[in-house]
Amino acid sequence: WDKFPENNYLDLATGDGDSITVLENFAGKLLQFKNNTLLIASVSDDRTFIEQEHNFKGVDNPGCVCKTPYGVAFINIFGCYLYDGQQVIDLLEKEGAQKLSTGTYGSSETWADMFSEDGSAYKGVQSVGYDPRYKKLIIRSAAHYNALVYSFITNSWMLKDDPDSNTYAMFALKHSDFSAFQNHPEDGALLALADSIADSGGSGVNNAVVYKYSDTPTMNGSSPSPSWNPSADPHVELLTKDLDFGKPGVEKKIVKVYISYKGDASNLNVHYFYNGETNDGN
Repeated sequence: WDKFPENNYLDLATGDGDSITVLENFAGKLLQFKNNTLLIASVSDDRTFIEQEHNFKGVDNPGCVCKTPYGVAFINIFGCYLYDGQQVIDLLEKEGAQKLSTGTYGSSETWADMFSEDGSAYKGVQSVGYDPRYKKLIIRSAAHYNALVYSFITNSWMLKDDPDSNTYAMFALKHSDFSAFQNHPEDGALLALADSIADSGGSGVNNAVVYKYSDTPTMNGSSPSPSWNPSADPHVELLTKDLDFGKPGVEKKIVKVYISYKGDASNLNVHYFYNGETNDGN
């Protein structure tokens, strides 16, 4: 129990017509998320004032924000960001270049498609969570059955793919009061809450399901599956960017490529593309 005097409140940018969606704190700063904007106020001293205001950095619901040891991470239709106590960092960019391109979730879909509402039962339902065991952000859109993973160790992204859309009708919760991601109180493992899941025949059942995230790659038949219920036969696909050696306008001739790996590599498949090819034919 505590006492809160009637005059113990803050007025931050009132009357702007924008609704508050999430409140979070980090490094003596109060982050006030609205639908369209983010206000960052200093609350460590006796005097409280707004330090920063960021347009187009608002969020729709609490599921779009999570706290990490590195700062407060949040997602919206424009990208994935981290407030580190000093500045807002765009995790989708590096030195002005995009880390993720069109085709993140399919042949033509983009990051913004994950947030669009098009009549699908789960379209537009997003969640972001942090797993301290792996130092990774996990971003899930229930409309796509896939998960994007960001590593704070390597500052890189990867896609966890689920090819069976009838199996994981996950993270269908878009609630105004809580996130579908929570951390286990003992080991910090990331837990994911789903309000329904389909059975093996594809028919839906209304059961609440809790999944525990695992970073172990898994196999579902001949295709990779999401690691919310790990099995055996790890499957990893590594796709590099276009390698132009810093000079895209100069023609190069590559003679050899070396690949280092551990194990017998009995299922190792190597393919290459050149001159902007996208077909898996080499």
